[in-house]
Amino acid sequence: MWLRPFASAAAIGCDLGERFIRLSQTPPRNGRADRAPFAEAAVPPEARASAERYRLHAVQAIRRMLREGEFVGRDVVACAPEANVTYAGAKLAPMSPDESASAVQWQASRVLGAPAETIRSGFLMTAEVETAGKTRLEGVFMAMETRHAEERALLLEEAGLTPTAIDSASCALARGAHHVLCAAGQAAGRMAGEPAWLALAHVGQAHTLVVLAEGDQTRFVKKLPLGMSRVAERLALVKGISEPEAFALADRAMADQTCDPDADAATSEAVDSIGREIGKEINYCVQHCRRALPGLLDPGVIVAGDHLPEALAGIVAQAARLPNLADRLSNGSPHPQLGRLIVHGLSHYESASVLMEAAR
Repeated sequence: MWLRPFASAAAIGCDLGERFIRLSQTPPRNGRADRAPFAEAAVPPEARASAERYRLHAVQAIRRMLREGEFVGRDVVACAPEANVTYAGAKLAPMSPDESASAVQWQASRVLGAPAETIRSGFLMTAEVETAGKTRLEGVFMAMETRHAEERALLLEEAGLTPTAIDSASCALARGAHHVLCAAGQAAGRMAGEPAWLALAHVGQAHTLVVLAEGDQTRFVKKLPLGMSRVAERLALVKGISEPEAFALADRAMADQTCDPDADAATSEAVDSIGREIGKEINYCVQHCRRALPGLLDPGVIVAGDHLPEALAGIVAQAARLPNLADRLSNGSPHPQLGRLIVHGLSHYESASVLMEAAR
């Protein structure tokens, strides 16, 4: 059963990603940030072949990382399975928190086509908007069926952890980017003040999350049905090879580890197409939010994810017509933290952002 109250501030963040499984934990207030416990384990291709194989690999990997790491306690905050989370725009009249939650739940039930008692939802407010003399709360609701969160909780329990919350990747991404940027700015001797708004694109295999964040707070989310699997699909078509072979070749081509001109050309074409589409969607999201927030300044862009080609961030930023913030991390070159933003955000858990809390 899922209950509401609280999760430990020292909970371990666990990101069950497509390519990596990661654990991170915020150090104590008087502890050193560079000694914060962190561990990651790659997910091999054979473990990605089915949900059951992934589960078995994840349980073993988490147990090993806990055994070998310096993590304190076993409380954990993890992301909802992003493939099972739905995002949709919503407008609400001002009302009490309980009434607002009921209204969002009703809208989510209608969109998912599932009974309200079988789903969990949350509302991310973009702004208060005046329309025809009436005030409306404009934003995005996120929702999923409860069974998907319960399956994730069972996996974590099997690995020896105690789930205390199921967070959303969109909220964790915003928190992680904010903390990593601030840490990079302090390490470089800059002032802690970073851009008030960020446009984040987390690029996965099958989909991309576009998030507009103000500081560490998510204000708008859109999930795009495109990801790096498009590169493999293009290679399979050009080379006449199987899907597993195409995925392996795509990884080598994006890392500039192939001498195959056809593969390199097809990869560049696919990466350029993906980047331009994501950039255009970011631009659309920014313009959409400007209607509710006329004073919104141009946000900086961060493109995050694992095994991404170096050129992608520049293509996205150019198509979005916004500044690329990759140089804030490592002079414009790929940085390992770009794949770790979600797990760092999970370790900076905030109760208000989660879809579910306290599995007991």
